Amino acid sequence: MEQATVENKTQLGHLLVSQGSVTESQVQEALTHQQETGHQKLLGEILVEMGYCTENDVAACLALCFDVPYAKVTPRLCDPKVMELLPREFMDEHGVLPLFRVHNMLTVAVCEPANLFQMDEIEQITGYKVQMVCATTKDIQATLRAYSPSASVFVVDDLIEEKQLDHFKVVENSVQDTGHLAEEASQHSVIELVNYILCDAVRNNASDIHIEPDENSLRIRYRVDGKLYEKMRPPHPMHAAIVSRLKIMAELDIAQRREAQEGSIRIRVDGHSIDMRLAVMPGNCGEKAAIRVVDPKKLLLSLESLGFTIENLNRVKQMIQAPHGLILVTGPAGNGKNTALHAMIAELNRDDINICTVEDPIVCNIVGINQFEVNTTQGGQFAHSLQQVLRQDPDVVMLSEIRDDETANLAVQSALTGTLVFSTLCTQDAPSAITRLMDHQVASYLTSDALIGILAQRLVRKICPNCKISHEPPRSVRRTIQEMGVEISAYYHGTGCKHCRHTGFAGRIALHELFIPDPAIKDSITNVTTASDLREAALQGGMQPLVLDGLEKVRAGLISVDEVLRSVQLKVD
Repeated sequence: MEQATVENKTQLGHLLVSQGSVTESQVQEALTHQQETGHQKLLGEILVEMGYCTENDVAACLALCFDVPYAKVTPRLCDPKVMELLPREFMDEHGVLPLFRVHNMLTVAVCEPANLFQMDEIEQITGYKVQMVCATTKDIQATLRAYSPSASVFVVDDLIEEKQLDHFKVVENSVQDTGHLAEEASQHSVIELVNYILCDAVRNNASDIHIEPDENSLRIRYRVDGKLYEKMRPPHPMHAAIVSRLKIMAELDIAQRREAQEGSIRIRVDGHSIDMRLAVMPGNCGEKAAIRVVDPKKLLLSLESLGFTIENLNRVKQMIQAPHGLILVTGPAGNGKNTALHAMIAELNRDDINICTVEDPIVCNIVGINQFEVNTTQGGQFAHSLQQVLRQDPDVVMLSEIRDDETANLAVQSALTGTLVFSTLCTQDAPSAITRLMDHQVASYLTSDALIGILAQRLVRKICPNCKISHEPPRSVRRTIQEMGVEISAYYHGTGCKHCRHTGFAGRIALHELFIPDPAIKDSITNVTTASDLREAALQGGMQPLVLDGLEKVRAGLISVDEVLRSVQLKVD
């Protein structure tokens, strides 16, 4: 054994000389010093102390000597969970660092690859086969200092089950390497983790993914059925690499971390395409990333699948057959307004009609419809894009949102001059859309003439069918519902189970408030004074409010009464 060690030492010296790291005389000087000091230090250590070469030079040559890979170890290369496989005292004493585990093979960085007995000891302690790589003592110690064993960190292999990503694919273009950020983002563990997050979010029906750094932690949250819940907490040092990986996939500038950026990612999960809208914004603890999950299959729905009552469905179908006029869908952000618009124009889609859209951005492609995205790079906004589309001889125009005075007036004028115009507004109820148009400087008599109908909606969570049970609501709730003239024989809610993440809810359905003004109400629009007066006139004209539509769905056992009261903000005494 001693002879082999001497041969390896001599080989190390020859390799360092051949690499140009040291001279022959410097090696001889170091060997002499080693003999004089009783072999207390290794040859490489002595050469580094004398300033003749660097630790990296020695480690690279040691790797060649013992025919093992050389690794430049950093905290981001190490999977912190595997560090729990060895006692911290053992790692500090022997200068070893478990890097990652793939199935039954544990890769360990060492600074003394000659110590084969140490590898046997690691295999006995961990129970895994060990693959050795050579690294510098400095890098190993720096990485050990960066991490403390913690139950909050994890192994990517444990998170991603075998074959879980078999039907997942990222559709991406090649990008230029921009240095260490691209290198970190290209590490296998980072790529696997990001792929898992995107794939898992789609399979959990998440509408949004939030990647949120704190001072010492990193949180991943999904929005499912309108509510956020925490999915995982990866190691904080992985934050920059995760965000960089997402930027590469979205073709953004990974070196730019002081300005907000937006981009898109396309993936395939279980055979169909999913679009991801990535928005990255710098914060006080680093860049926060929000990802909107856009599944075309969920956007291209029929009117029948939107949760309308039979009466409202028939009225909507009749409303959208008008030859011209203005139809609005209203409600707070994130309540399915664009889904309803797409269902309406898909219902009208046929060969003898020219349907055009103005969207920001285009969320899904519809065969047979001409779709245009707002071109903000040339200073264009909705109004400019709408003007261009109106020159395309459209019968129907869908405008994804009315945001400003110019767009509002142009939409109303188009509706009055022969075009059927669909759009959205963010208002709390249907009649409030009329006063919102007035706020956009649209004359009330023009709104009255152009308006065909307004659909207000709220998305509420459906009861999970796997844990649905009947229950008795508080007496005050029953009394409030009876005062509305509604009789409900049985109430249901979800108790929570593994299928719904113990929330009691699974999926969402819309509550609707459909306002189709008759001639008398149109006169009220022309002479309107306040939003409350207009709402009162609409209710007297037969408009069914959101709460009553919700109670019909409670009666059908689809949603809980608490969910209705929450969504319409109805107080119960």
